[in-house]
This record gives sequence, structure tokens and C-alpha cells, in this order.
Amino acid sequence: MAGLEKFRIEVKYVRRARRATLRVKPRHLIKLSLPYGVKRAQIEEWIHSKTNWILEKHEMLESQTKNPAVQFIEGAQVPFGGGPLLLVRAQKVKWVELHGSDLLVPEKYFKSEESVRRAVFKWYQEQALAAALNRVEYYCQQLGVKAKSVRLKNYRSRWGACSSKGELIFNWQIILLKNEMFEYVVAHEVCHLIEMNHSERFYSLLAKLGFNKSEMHRQFKHLKNLI
Repeated sequence: MAGLEKFRIEVKYVRRARRATLRVKPRHLIKLSLPYGVKRAQIEEWIHSKTNWILEKHEMLESQTKNPAVQFIEGAQVPFGGGPLLLVRAQKVKWVELHGSDLLVPEKYFKSEESVRRAVFKWYQEQALAAALNRVEYYCQQLGVKAKSVRLKNYRSRWGACSSKGELIFNWQIILLKNEMFEYVVAHEVCHLIEMNHSERFYSLLAKLGFNKSEMHRQFKHLKNLI
């Protein structure tokens, strides 16, 4: 297929699948999950129709580079909301708390760096779920739709997903993004409750919510791994 010669394609047939799903993975890998009965010619035609999106997604993945490893020690900086927070050892707090640009972590967790990391990650996930629930409700009201559920997952190469049942799933690390990008990820998946594709109608829904496709793709293209 023109433009996709370097890509490997893995096909998996799923007995209960109602629709085809396509995922672009690092190192030129395309993964397809398909209902039984889909013919090879149909697969090739569908992949060909997604060429631009596949190349765009691949370029985004390839452009991501790792930041220096984040340390979870007293006085270190950790990401949150597009900026850094200072890790502070605190004696009078029972759980992780945000105070301005300081992230207070109870004294008891400083027995090891791994203990601090686990506590901060749990706090991240609490903040991510609360914020996602709030913004999903807002964007659903804007479009007159309703999500069946909202939950988090530890995705490695995607920020969110929308199932055919109306379940919204977000990478918990969206809480580390700056606010505009966080909002875009949530709005993006809410729009999939109406359009389960990346058609012009899908992007017109995003535009209705105030997001410019080209500008947001530019920001995500140059985004580095956060943690």
C-alpha cells in the first residue's frame, strides 16, 4: 500500500467484535482487531483509506522522546498540569496535598523513593479521575450525549479511548498535561460518542467545542513523554 510500505500489519479476529479497530504502534506496527468474516480486500481498502491518519499517528509516536527520569525524592520536581511541582516532605499531612506549587507528601512515605513514587502516582490518578469526570460531564452537556462510564488506564501510546458501548477510558497521565491539552483529550473522546471515526464530521464536533485540529495536532506532535 502506497505510503505504508514500511509498516507491519498484525490482524486479530475477535469473536464478539462488532466493528474493526485500528491501532498504530511504535516501530511501524499496525494492529487490527476485526469481527470474523472480514475479507483481505476489505482490510486493505480500509487501511488505505486511513493512510494519512496512520502516518500522522506514527509521526507523533516517533517524535516523542523521553525526558530525564523523574526522581521522587525530597526537593525534586515532578510534572503536573503542564508545569513542575516541588516535592516537599511534610509531617502534618495525612495524604498527598497540593499547596500552590508544592506537593506535600507525608513523612511516612519517605522511607524509600519507590514509596514516594507510589503515593504520588496514586494521587495523580485520583486527580485525573476527578478532573476527567468533571469535564466529561461538561462536554457531554454541550453535545447532548451521555457516557456510560469513565475510567482510567495505564496506556503506553494513547491518551484516551471510547468503546462502542459508550465507555470512556483515559490514560491517567492526562493530568500531567497542560490544561488546553487535557481538555482536548477529554473533548476528543466525548466526540467519539457521536462519531466513532476521525471524519470531517468528527472534527466539526471538536470545532464546535472550541478546538482547532491543526493547532492541537501540532502541540501533541512535539509532546515528550511526561513521566
